Amino acid sequence: MAATRFVSSKERALGARGAELAEAIVGQIEQSQSLDGFAQALGSLVSRVLQPGKLKDLVSGTWMGHPAHPMLALK
Repeated sequence: MAATRFVSSKERALGARGAELAEAIVGQIEQSQSLDGFAQALGSLVSRVLQPGKLKDLVSGTWMGHPAHPMLALK
């Protein structure tokens, strides 16, 4: 059995700040409209290539019962 490692409040604070920074960056990317055109074009291409069937089910996570990853989930 592994020994429990206690995290100091300073370490916890640094981790929390890092998580907050990462969340802020991801939020800015999500709100940015500059990538929308590229994402739509890529989505259309992937939809044409991955027709319904075993490969699409594998990529989209059907075998797990939920999407494998939002970027890979196809309509």
